[in-house]
Amino acid sequence: MPLGQGVAMEDVDEVLTALTAEFFAAVSFKPGGKPDYDRIYGLFVDGGLLIKNAGETPEISTVRENWPGETSRPLSIRATVR
Repeated sequence: MPLGQGVAMEDVDEVLTALTAEFFAAVSFKPGGKPDYDRIYGLFVDGGLLIKNAGETPEISTVRENWPGETSRPLSIRATVR
């Protein structure tokens, strides 16, 4: 199922599982390597935030603040629930 299209409610779990797998694949790399920035950026909507809520105060950052990368590719993939 294409991620840029509307997603039916019955497919939400499948889409979230796929997005999670794509995210971890993009940020996992061997020592000395680097994240696949284009792949990371493509998983988030414009203005998407990363929220680390493990401590007393949540740490909130944009994707580009967390992974500055070397690209100017816009964030463009969106999935909407119908």
